[in-house]
Amino acid sequence: MNYTELKKSYDTVRREQLNADKELTRISKELKDLQQQYDSIDSTYEKSEASFRNKELELFRNKVIQPYKEKDLKLQKRLEKLKETYSKKKGEITYDKLLSQYSSKQEILADVREESKIVRNCLEKAVGEKFYNKLVNSLASQEIQFTESNLDTLIKYFNESEDVLAGMDNEGSRLITALENFENSLSDSDSNEDFDKIRIGSSVAIACALLLAGNITLPIIAIGLSTYAAFTVFRNYKIYRILIVQKAVQENIDNIDELLKKQVEDEVNKQLQELDDKFIPEIAKTENALESNNQEMQNVLSKADSEFVFDDSVIKLRKNAEIDKLDKQKSALMVQQSQQKELVDKKTERVKELGKQLNDMLNDLQNQYFKGVGTSKIFDPTFLFDIDPVRNKPIFFKHPQTSCLFLYSNLEDVPNFIRLLSLELRVKLNPFSLVITVIDMKNMGQDYVYFTSDDSEDLPGGTKSVFSIVALEEDLKNSMNKLSTDLLRRQSNIRREFTTIKVYNERMIELKSLTESYHFMFVIDPETNYLTNSDVTKALRVGGDLGVFQHLFINKEEFKGLGDTAVSILDAIGRVYYLDDGKLFERAKDFVVENLLSDNS
Repeated sequence: MNYTELKKSYDTVRREQLNADKELTRISKELKDLQQQYDSIDSTYEKSEASFRNKELELFRNKVIQPYKEKDLKLQKRLEKLKETYSKKKGEITYDKLLSQYSSKQEILADVREESKIVRNCLEKAVGEKFYNKLVNSLASQEIQFTESNLDTLIKYFNESEDVLAGMDNEGSRLITALENFENSLSDSDSNEDFDKIRIGSSVAIACALLLAGNITLPIIAIGLSTYAAFTVFRNYKIYRILIVQKAVQENIDNIDELLKKQVEDEVNKQLQELDDKFIPEIAKTENALESNNQEMQNVLSKADSEFVFDDSVIKLRKNAEIDKLDKQKSALMVQQSQQKELVDKKTERVKELGKQLNDMLNDLQNQYFKGVGTSKIFDPTFLFDIDPVRNKPIFFKHPQTSCLFLYSNLEDVPNFIRLLSLELRVKLNPFSLVITVIDMKNMGQDYVYFTSDDSEDLPGGTKSVFSIVALEEDLKNSMNKLSTDLLRRQSNIRREFTTIKVYNERMIELKSLTESYHFMFVIDPETNYLTNSDVTKALRVGGDLGVFQHLFINKEEFKGLGDTAVSILDAIGRVYYLDDGKLFERAKDFVVENLLSDNS
């Protein structure tokens, strides 16, 4: 079993071990959770029992107080209805609404006012305005109590008085006017209370004077005067009565209005009191009934709590069933746990065995890649680059068998990489099939002196023919000339019948003939004149197929400054890598152009 197969088996068993361990962890967690359920089952069912008991108690309480709830609801509705009706009716009892109910009395009162005005106008026409005012002023004020029937009678009286006053002739009016003039001539000391007597006396005095005027006309005049005097007295008496009534009405009409308003106010208070007498006791009665019902309900609730008996048999059955269920689950899990432990132990032991085999093979792999002297005449492009200490896995570098550009950030990574490849090339290839050239103009190749040792015991033929360092300008020129000549020779030998050096060497081995050597060139920080040399450019393009592998190591920042030269190198080079912190990353040419050269531009 090779390393790859062994590593695959190891990874498979390791995954199985991890899955088994994961499953064991899950089972253990379920057992732990199950134990927690065991520990909490008493408290859980105590809470459940308390909750169930409270629900049963609540149902029992609701059952015994249901009649009281129904009664309470009815009383509440009745109380609400009473208050609503009371409030509504109380809102309907207002002064304005009741006043409108007295509209008939108001209309009668208005009629009285109107008729009083009409009678006054008629009196003023009958006796004269001035005489009317003196008569009114001479009459004493009176207080009269009016009723609705009195007002109707009064209106009828005023209507009749209006007709009487309208029938009085104008002559009488002129006589009264003369009497007014006569009156004005009298002393102001005359009493108002004797005014009617004076008018009558005046009429009699006038009649006597006329009687003394002559005997001839005495009978006629006497009769006329007597008739007129009687008419005047009767007429004035009617006027006097009408005037008394009219004045009394005029003086008391406002009192009648106030009386009417007081009647309305009294009616409002009366109706409100009647409403209160009807509803307030009923509301109070209903409220008392509510309070009494609530008290009875509380008494019943207290009694219900003491009479309630809880049946916990259902809870106990559930608890026992739950415990049985947990017991079964625990038994099944414990069986699974035991089986899974055996599986984990088995997989763990197998992982240890395969891990030991893998470590042993890794040690053998290192010996394979780093110890001894190579014998092969065919280049194996696989290099052991590193071993991952975490995953215990080798990291390989597959050489592309063409020219390579290595862009680095830290110069220390360059000699480590070159020494690694040189060491493995020595182990891979026959010394006569390998040529290594290091071109280091800056550091004089001091990091690679180890490979130029004169010790020839482990390398038949000596190392000087295998490894060389170019550190001087003269040596560089000679090396470039040799490169050009060597490329022409290789092209003539290999390309005559074959496409690549690998195909050529395989055929030569079959023919037991001489093979062509592999030339590995490691150029560290080359000058521009080297990079622009046509022979170098040609070697970068076609050298891979002919067994000449150039490796250019250039600092990233310096490569940015090469401009067009950098573009030409990328065009001619086979592969591009980033060498950073001991790690190797292949990059596409387009990636380098876009992310490195474009930044510089």
